[in-house]
Amino acid sequence: MDTKLKKMTTFHSQIDGQTEVVNMIVIHFLRGYCSKHHKLWDEQLHYIQHAYNRAKHSSTIASSFETCLGYLPKSPLDFIFEKCVVVDGHSDIDIANKFIEKIQLIHQIVQEQLEKSQGKYKVRHDKHRVDHQFQVGDKVWLYISKERL
Repeated sequence: MDTKLKKMTTFHSQIDGQTEVVNMIVIHFLRGYCSKHHKLWDEQLHYIQHAYNRAKHSSTIASSFETCLGYLPKSPLDFIFEKCVVVDGHSDIDIANKFIEKIQLIHQIVQEQLEKSQGKYKVRHDKHRVDHQFQVGDKVWLYISKERL
C-alpha cells in the first residue's frame, strides 16, 4: 500500500495540518473521557474512535465515516430502538442501486459544502490582501531567504 510512518515532535513536524487537527481533537476527547482516571486512557480509545466517527465536521456537514462509507456507525441506542424492517419484493440489485445513489448524493452534498467553506475561507483571507499591479520597468525589492537557496 506504500504507506510510511512519519513521527512528529514539537520542533520537527513532519505531518500535515489535518493530522495535527485530528490529533488535537482526539486529545480533547481523551481529556473529557479520562478526566478522573488518567491511567486508563488506552481502555477508552474505542469510545473515542466511535465518537470521532459519528462527529459531524463543520466543513463537510457530515462525519468522515459517513462521507466515505455512506452511513454512520451504529451506536448501542441504534440497536435497542431499531425497528425490524422486512423488505419484500425488492431484489438485492434494487437495494444496492439505492445505496449507490445515497452515497453519490452524500458525496455531492459534501462537495458543495466544501466549496462553500473554501469560498468563505477565501473571502476571510482575502479581506486583508492588497493586490499589487506592476508595470514593465517598475523597480521592486526582491528578498530571497536562505532556505530558498
